Amino acid sequence: QAPTLTATSPGGGPVPISLTAAGLNRYSGTFAVTPATPSGLVRFEVSAIDLLGNRFAGAPEGPTLTIDTTAPVGLVRPGEVPPVQVLVAIDLPIELELSEPAASGTVPELRFVPPEGDTVGVSVDGGPVVWTGTLPLTPSMGSGTGVFEMMAVDGVGNSGTRIGAGAS
Repeated sequence: QAPTLTATSPGGGPVPISLTAAGLNRYSGTFAVTPATPSGLVRFEVSAIDLLGNRFAGAPEGPTLTIDTTAPVGLVRPGEVPPVQVLVAIDLPIELELSEPAASGTVPELRFVPPEGDTVGVSVDGGPVVWTGTLPLTPSMGSGTGVFEMMAVDGVGNSGTRIGAGAS
């Protein structure tokens, strides 16, 4: 008789995992992880009976499984309190803070969409959580609200584009 296996994600109920024989005393199954799966430690429970009729129910041995489906979120802080008046060309210091570290060897992309004209890339350095850069502003960018856009990748490959505060 095949053992039964359930997985419980944080905030969720037990999910049965269908098992198939994969050799002597070995079974395999699939636990689907989607972007909607809550992040955190997954608890596994197994129930089995061996050939002599001994029962086991509880957590199996082995490494833990932690799911991370949460993408980084950015917070943009301009060096001046908005609104920023631009009568002549200025270089505005910008700070981008991520909700979690960027993946090793990666740099977040930060762009500014002015009220008028082309999108401006803002080169940032620092990290892995706090990044700094300079945004060149000119009077030709017009009057009104500009918007920041970003893209960052965390250590497990989740890609985030949301700016939680400071987007405009």
